[in-house]
Amino acid sequence: TEYYFCSLDYMRSPASCTQEYVRYSSVCGQAESDYLSAVQEVLNSAYGSVLVGLLGEGQAQSLLSTSPNTREELALLERAEKDGVTGLYNKATIQTMIQRILQERRGSGGQCALLVIDLDNFKQVNDRYGHLQGDKLLQEIGHILHASFQQKGLVGRIGGDEFVLFLGEIPSEQWVLEQTDALCRMLNIAYEAAEDHVPVSASIGVGLAPHSQAQYEELFRQADAGLYHAKQQGKARYSCCRDEGFLE
Repeated sequence: TEYYFCSLDYMRSPASCTQEYVRYSSVCGQAESDYLSAVQEVLNSAYGSVLVGLLGEGQAQSLLSTSPNTREELALLERAEKDGVTGLYNKATIQTMIQRILQERRGSGGQCALLVIDLDNFKQVNDRYGHLQGDKLLQEIGHILHASFQQKGLVGRIGGDEFVLFLGEIPSEQWVLEQTDALCRMLNIAYEAAEDHVPVSASIGVGLAPHSQAQYEELFRQADAGLYHAKQQGKARYSCCRDEGFLE
């Protein structure tokens, strides 16, 4: 069976398909276009042979002739790929996608970045107001990350109150630091829970590498070290781990 998808947007909600033929009209963002090959690997592992295609602006045409079970199979695939609370990619899926992108770009120029994001006061929300409020907070943070970076990179939740953001093509290290600083400020919120306003912030670690040398494990190690340093320095900030020290 051959499946054709026009955008990762469709992959985010395949269960919404209700027709015999999947119809989709959208302009695929450049970042999403870059990651189609990674999506293809994820689909290949589930279905065997998969072809991924794009639609241009204004087009709406049949992409997939479905069998009676196709929509159910795609819904199961989405649940396997996505985090059940936030709807972002889960740890296994986003790691697979990042590794594939790094492998494909190893011979090219340019740089990439990996951010590890940890909420500073999440345990306070969970302990004081319960897990339902904790889940709502995670959903709000997930929405902010997805809305802010869906055209720039890949976002996933890797467990608990920890998220990752992968930027596959960055114009400069300074641009990454500016984006990270803005994200820190964006995630510094007063979360409403049971008529209270709980201060919530995030600490972020950053790992950077040229495509020619980038490895997922090393990027994550750098970002995790930066995160630990940011926590030690008082939280609600970012830190970028470099050979010469930490950039803040």
